[in-house]
Amino acid sequence: MRSHISFVSFPHHPHVNPTLPIASVLVRRGHRVSYVSSRKFEMRLRALGVEFIECPGFDSRELFGSTENGDLSSNPVLRLASRTLPQILEVYKEDRPDLIIYDFMAYAGRILAHRLSVPAVQTSPTFAHCRKQWLQQVADPEFRQVLIENARISDGFLQQHGVPSSDFLFHREGLNIYLFPEVFQPRGDFFGETVFYAGRCAAEQPYYGDWQLGSKGNRPVILVSTSTTYVQGPAFFKMCLDALSSLKCRVLLSIGETGDKRALEPLPESCETVQHVSHVKILPHVDVLICLPGIITASEAAYHGVPLVVTSLGFLEEELEGNVFERLGIAVHLKNAEMNADSLRRAVKRALSDSGLIDRVKQIQRCVKSEPGAEETANRIEEYLESSTKIR
Repeated sequence: MRSHISFVSFPHHPHVNPTLPIASVLVRRGHRVSYVSSRKFEMRLRALGVEFIECPGFDSRELFGSTENGDLSSNPVLRLASRTLPQILEVYKEDRPDLIIYDFMAYAGRILAHRLSVPAVQTSPTFAHCRKQWLQQVADPEFRQVLIENARISDGFLQQHGVPSSDFLFHREGLNIYLFPEVFQPRGDFFGETVFYAGRCAAEQPYYGDWQLGSKGNRPVILVSTSTTYVQGPAFFKMCLDALSSLKCRVLLSIGETGDKRALEPLPESCETVQHVSHVKILPHVDVLICLPGIITASEAAYHGVPLVVTSLGFLEEELEGNVFERLGIAVHLKNAEMNADSLRRAVKRALSDSGLIDRVKQIQRCVKSEPGAEETANRIEEYLESSTKIR
């Protein structure tokens, strides 16, 4: 049965990229797929054969100017939803989809599904929260308070738009797709049949950008990456170069789409910058990845068996994720107070030589490669759509 499936994304790389292989499979199976996202993703989406519907863009740097003091208009995520909602209501009110797949931060998608009474699937690139296990999942009381306050503001916004009792922090649809491996999730065995982990999808995303690794000789390759959310500037990369200068290695600096490579020049002969290139194209050549501990980045690295050196740099969310990856045994976690050139150099040496860590990374790699990918995720979506249609 050919159905109209609408994706409503939060237009930010970790939220969009892992959904692309899923959308591609659904198109190949004959479904009509429309995809709401910002213009920077347009070419990649159209190349998959989806119908692109433009929404406003999102700059993660706006997050740090948000007051989040109870005034809903001060929150950039909610401002984006307010601008997106009338656009997509205009598009879909006369072209009602059979299923809406919305990102958990794309509030407009959840509101749209409620307004149109359309079955919905929620996707997320971040850890699932379980009410009964929450104190164990989020041990830091300061971060718990941040999440509670964000949820309060989100609930108020959703209720203003007619979504009753939204319970944002613990909300579940009939199907909820987490875009990372189940092995990453604290208490990932706890959530039941409505929760599905699309563990391979982050690493299955279609390649983009043209990049090839030149001759590296016998030197290990170290990839240093900024976060797409907590964007790091030249000072971070220069500190990493200082840390790695005495090691005989090839260094790749992934500076992000807004990075200025001229600010890092002159670079050592063994170093180069990479930009506008997917990490899934680079990681097969990499021996260690230095990065902030993003879940999707870690998913890509785990798929390729690459050890992590992660630094949370004082960000509460990153601190939690770094702790998870360190306990899992795939990362060396440098907390903010520990982060300097000397500690980073020692961490990289350990990631290159610690046989226990390397063996654990390979073990997790095998787990990740056995988890569901785009084909299995599309199967689950079709099953859910069929069962929802029967209920209706």
